[in-house]
Order: sequence, then C-alpha cells, then structure tokens
Amino acid sequence: MSVTGQKTRIEESAGLIALDDLVEPSLRELRAYWDAKRGERDMPGRSDIDPIEMPRLLPHIFMVRLAREPLEFTYSLVGGENAEAHGQNFTGWKVHDLDSLWPGYGMWMHDFYAYVVRRGKPRAASGVMSFLDRGFYEFEAVYLPLAAADGEISHIMGGAVYRMVRGGG
Repeated sequence: MSVTGQKTRIEESAGLIALDDLVEPSLRELRAYWDAKRGERDMPGRSDIDPIEMPRLLPHIFMVRLAREPLEFTYSLVGGENAEAHGQNFTGWKVHDLDSLWPGYGMWMHDFYAYVVRRGKPRAASGVMSFLDRGFYEFEAVYLPLAAADGEISHIMGGAVYRMVRGGG
C-alpha cells in the first residue's frame, strides 16, 4: 500500500486530504495551536505542547512516541473519543500491537506514521472505519509532528473526530 499523493488510501476507505480541507472545528483548532507553537520553525517541540492549554480538545487527541532503530511507535496518550471509537484505549501499546485486534491494521498504521515522519509535515485524512462488531464510523484526523530538543521528530500529535454512520456505510 502506498501513502503518496493527494488521495492516497490510508485504510480500506480512507484517504489523505489537504490540511485546508479539514472540516471539524476541533481539528482546525488543534492545527492552529500547533502552528502557533511552532512559530518560524518547521514544527514545535514536544516540550512546547501543554494539554492544560487545550482541555476541550483532549478527548480528540492522541500522542504517538517515536523510537528509532528499529523504527517503532507507541501510543503515549489516547483521548476518550479515540478509545470509544476503537472500543479500546491503546495508551502504552506499540502500534504493531493493533494487529492482535485487527490483523494488518498495526502494520498499516506503522507505515502511515513512518510516512508522516519521513515527510516531516502535518497530514490530514478522512474516510470511514469499519468494525465488524460495531458498525461504521466516519472520521477526520490530523497528524502533527513534534520535535525533540535535537530537532528530530520524537512524537506525532494527532486529533480525530468520529461519527457513527447509520445504515452501515
């Protein structure tokens, strides 16, 4: 699966969208917060982000910590709306651990996060997630890289909004 181009599929029925095409006010607000914190830099530092400054957004936020060699991602924070939509709170889970619930999903998310790290720029996505036992959710999400003190990406701060789709898709 490729993650390049404007409408790249990042899941069975999801694709990248332009940041300016984000519709959800909370995601636009999260992106504006990220922009304000970065100033003239390519991205803000992880130490610049303070959840106390955005309590209303916390249910939508997730934080993914990056380790290198081997490249690995771990969820260090999963907001309540994300946990509810997925039926599980993944805080503390390595991204590959998602394969234990949905085979292939962890690998796919790992590849997508690696893409965000390689690009070093924010990305946005929208689409529909399907859960066999729970139905379909429309979602919109934003993925915002954060730097360590050395300037290298150390985290991806994400935000997502989900809506149950009536009638199954």
